[in-house]
Amino acid sequence: MNEELLTIENLSTSFPIAGQLYAAVDDVNLTVKKNEILAIVGESGSGKSALAFSIMGLHTRAQIQGHIYYKGQNLATMSPAELNRLRGNEVSMIFQDPLSALNPLMMIGEQIEEVLLLHESKSKTARSSKGSGQTRHSKKFRKEQTLDLLSQVGIPRPEYTYGQYPHELSGGMRQRVVIAMAIANQPHLLIADEPTTALDVTIQLQILELIRRLKEQMEAGIILITHDLGVVAEMADRVAVMYAGQIVEISSIHSLMSNAKHPYTRSLMSSIPTGNEKKTKLHVIQGVVPSLQHLPRQGCRFRSRIPWIEEAAHEADPQMHEVEPGHYVRCTCYKHFHFLDE
Repeated sequence: MNEELLTIENLSTSFPIAGQLYAAVDDVNLTVKKNEILAIVGESGSGKSALAFSIMGLHTRAQIQGHIYYKGQNLATMSPAELNRLRGNEVSMIFQDPLSALNPLMMIGEQIEEVLLLHESKSKTARSSKGSGQTRHSKKFRKEQTLDLLSQVGIPRPEYTYGQYPHELSGGMRQRVVIAMAIANQPHLLIADEPTTALDVTIQLQILELIRRLKEQMEAGIILITHDLGVVAEMADRVAVMYAGQIVEISSIHSLMSNAKHPYTRSLMSSIPTGNEKKTKLHVIQGVVPSLQHLPRQGCRFRSRIPWIEEAAHEADPQMHEVEPGHYVRCTCYKHFHFLDE
């Protein structure tokens, strides 16, 4: 399907530091379609979570500029009351740290029921799975829905988990609970911010498979934020590579994996262990992502980490260039990039 759920135009999110504003998200343009997974990938500090929080309207001190259109409505200009009606209902988010996202003083069942109760008007004719004809105003119905959600996300004993507190669950179980809360009202747009961080490999695979299955069942658009290109290769339909607050490359997953262009994208991909016996060492990206206060605001933001490329290879004002249909790359330095050990 080609229906666009989300269109982001020239979005900048700036935070005040010592009396000055610094953009953590800088002139970002993106679209998310129905029934697709758009992965946003980059190192820690690239602005991925800041972008997600901007979409959800969760920043309290940031200055937001630009447009965030969800089904034609500009989220950036909505009032807090309007955003509250939308969040958790049509647009939901799976947070990176499930322990901090859950209320330690409330039972798991109560927290999921609270999400259902806040948005109960969404389903005008909702009926329980047992056909009792009770609406979502019914406590009994909400409990049935909560147990069903816990079952959907693979929790083996929903009735028992319903009465537990967050600290009594493992990391993987808490992540499943957070996912259950995020999908409780069958959102059309789901943002998953590093949903497998700190989980062991087996649980990671289960969580990712769950997200993929939910996308297919709900035909939702999903934004998957991660720094793991292995996850991206398995899950994404399209990929946006983010560095220092900007999108530096965006394309379909197939085009990116077979024909990555930007030096940052290629460096990330070369840093992944491949099992290739001929490759004796991993590529290491020099330096680190600059802090907000020290971000270069002019020229190519990646140039300090690839000093062997001549300055003339970079654009003074880097733009996105379409190198093939649907595949865009920022700055002309991609034409001159090579690894020192090649």
